[in-house]
Amino acid sequence: MLVRDNVDTHRYELIERDEIAGFIDYHVRDGQYWLVHTELGEQYGGKGAGAFLVRKTLDDLRSKGVAVVPTCPFVGGWIRRHPDYQDLVDEKTLREFKRSRHGGRRRIASRPPFDPGGHTVGTPCSHVPAELHSLPNPSPPDGCAECLAIGRRDWVHLRVCQTCGRVGCCDNSPGKHGSAHAKRAAHPLIRSYEPDESWWYCYVDVVTFEVADAPPAPSHG
Repeated sequence: MLVRDNVDTHRYELIERDEIAGFIDYHVRDGQYWLVHTELGEQYGGKGAGAFLVRKTLDDLRSKGVAVVPTCPFVGGWIRRHPDYQDLVDEKTLREFKRSRHGGRRRIASRPPFDPGGHTVGTPCSHVPAELHSLPNPSPPDGCAECLAIGRRDWVHLRVCQTCGRVGCCDNSPGKHGSAHAKRAAHPLIRSYEPDESWWYCYVDVVTFEVADAPPAPSHG
C-alpha cells in the first residue's frame, strides 16, 4: 500500500494494487490543511488501512511544515490516540470551527468524494428548505431502496434525498441509485446517511456544505 497526495482532487489517496482503496479529502485555507472527510473501501475495513492512511497523510503534511485542522471525526480520533501527532493540529482554529457549528451559522464541510465529480466546496445552496424541522424521514431506513428491492446489499455508502427521503447508494456502489434518483425525480439535494457525517450535496449547484442549524444527521445501522 502507498499514500499519495492528489493535488488535482484535493485528497490523499490510499493505493492498493493500482486502485484507490480509500482517501482523506482536504481543502487548504490560509495555508492550513483542513482534513474534512475520510472514506475507505468496505473490503479494507478493520485491517488497519485507515490508520495507515491517516499516519502517512500526517507524515507528509509534517514534512511540508503545515498545520492541520482535522474536522473529520476519523482523523481527529486517530490523532487523539496518537499524541505525538497532536503538535500538527491548530487547536485554536479547530475550537473556533467547533463553536461555529453550534452557533446557528451555516458552514463549509467536506465534499462527498464517491459521488459526482467536479465538486465545489462552499456555502449552502438556495435549494435548502427554509423549514428545516420538516425534513423527510429516510425511507427505507435500513438501506438503498432500489438495491433492497432486487435483493442486493452491496452498496458502499448511503445517501438520503432531502426532498422525499428516499435512501440511495453512492456513485461508488454498483447501483449508483442515489444520483439516478436525483436526476430522474429532479430532487437536487442529498445528505449523507453515514454515521458521524452531516454534509449535504446539491446536484444542481454542484456544491457540498453543512447546515449547522439542521436537525441531527440521520444514519443507518
